[in-house]
Amino acid sequence: MAVSATPLKYGFRHDPMKYVREDSSLQACLVRRLVFNAPNEGDAAILRARIDEILRSANPNGSFGSPPEGDMSTSGRISDLLQLGVPPEAPEIQRAVAWIAAQPTPPEGELDSRIYWVGPLCRAGKGDLPCVIGALQWLRDHPGQWIAKGCPWT
Repeated sequence: MAVSATPLKYGFRHDPMKYVREDSSLQACLVRRLVFNAPNEGDAAILRARIDEILRSANPNGSFGSPPEGDMSTSGRISDLLQLGVPPEAPEIQRAVAWIAAQPTPPEGELDSRIYWVGPLCRAGKGDLPCVIGALQWLRDHPGQWIAKGCPWT
């Protein structure tokens, strides 16, 4: 893993590259995988343990969590699994995607929770699903209901 030795004006309190190279946490493992594309020898086991932990929490119908937050929990777990390296075509992701796709459209005028599904479903290769298209149309048609409201990241 080649890293520039450019001196910083103020420097770091701790050497971040020591953390990247030596830490055995899931977060350090993800940095090595996603930022440096240079996993350590034990990283596969760390990722697998987290994947298994998430999959153990799946409901029999493919969803995660419980009502009324099941759809947001499920889309969040899809994101987590993809980030951990589970391929989009994995049966566990496909069951979760199918569960989300089968959820009813919220009544007109309510904040459409489908907006939270868009990113995970697109990353799972399912951007053409009616629920994704409907969510994007809802965002287009209702800017006053979601811009600068609720979560600051939406």
